[in-house]
Amino acid sequence: MTKGLIGISIFSLLLAFFVPILLSQETKKPLSFQDIEDWLKDKLSAARLTTLIEERGVDFEATEDITAKIRKAGADNKVIEAVKKAGLDFAKKKKRVGDDGAEMALIPTGEFLMGSSGASLVSVIEQCEELEKRQKQGVKCRDPYNDEQPQHRMFLDAFFIDKYEVTNALFERFVRATGHKTDAEKGGSGWNFQQKDGKWQWVETKGTSWRNPTGPESETKSDHPVVQVSWNNAEAYCKWAGKRLPTEAEWEKAARGTDGRQYPWGDNWDNSKANGNMSVRTTTAVGSYPQGVSPYGVHDMAGNMWEWVTDWYDQTYYQRSPNRNPKGPDSGQYRVLRGGSWLLYPGDLRASGRGRGVPTSRLGSYGFRCAQ
Repeated sequence: MTKGLIGISIFSLLLAFFVPILLSQETKKPLSFQDIEDWLKDKLSAARLTTLIEERGVDFEATEDITAKIRKAGADNKVIEAVKKAGLDFAKKKKRVGDDGAEMALIPTGEFLMGSSGASLVSVIEQCEELEKRQKQGVKCRDPYNDEQPQHRMFLDAFFIDKYEVTNALFERFVRATGHKTDAEKGGSGWNFQQKDGKWQWVETKGTSWRNPTGPESETKSDHPVVQVSWNNAEAYCKWAGKRLPTEAEWEKAARGTDGRQYPWGDNWDNSKANGNMSVRTTTAVGSYPQGVSPYGVHDMAGNMWEWVTDWYDQTYYQRSPNRNPKGPDSGQYRVLRGGSWLLYPGDLRASGRGRGVPTSRLGSYGFRCAQ
């Protein structure tokens, strides 16, 4: 009996010693967006919440989208200003630059809404059918979007992704360092979307490569995204840079955030926020549309050019994919492309849209960015 009491006493002492330490460590953790939203719902005073934010900081960047949500939840100007300052401090601490010198954005741990619902695709299909009436290209508008369903909640661990598409300048550094030859250079040609016989169409062009993206006489611009690169070339670059291609799920979360929006900036297309819809008819310098950044500050996630991701393509993959950190099918014929390009209409530039290409294919609208 005495030994039992002694054992209980020792256990109680240990609890008394360690629990305050654990609680102390817990209370020093930076506040999440959910913490702040919960305290606002619980009517914590603005003064107390401001003090907590100042003392503990936050674990997210205070983007316009995030601060708008916090304001909508009931925060006053003092709380908003504290969040902005703490968010800036977080961004400075978490800023990461890859081995290639490219700045990266942190995408935090958590769930997001992936894919599209049938209801959200109705207007997309109507736009596609209207476009097909004018262009008569034989597109079956109800088929291409089935691969975005069902819409589902997906959990991802935190990761970093390049804030900008890989540029010609960065790709040239890679080639100089490694002697890498692209599939276009090996094959002696690439494909370009151009006017021929009175209409826009894809044309195989001899002498085209990332160095001469629209033909043998063309030149690159250092701050434009590299194009005419295959999946193989993109993967090789990311490995050289100490990174990897993002998964399809990672790319989509980085593009649309957690609320299931259609485009990086919201639900309505805006020509002033992305290079798409044939508004420019070629690539633009990366970061040319700062008003169209994603909730995490990632640029050009709609339009400009398609981006390779690591996954194999499977039209029905969403019907059986895991709900945490999916890596895609084990094999396939095509690799997935995301984001659409400058030549596509808005329905094909949505954050949930999926493209595909064989790993060796190279087009004037294919490029990439890396993740880590």
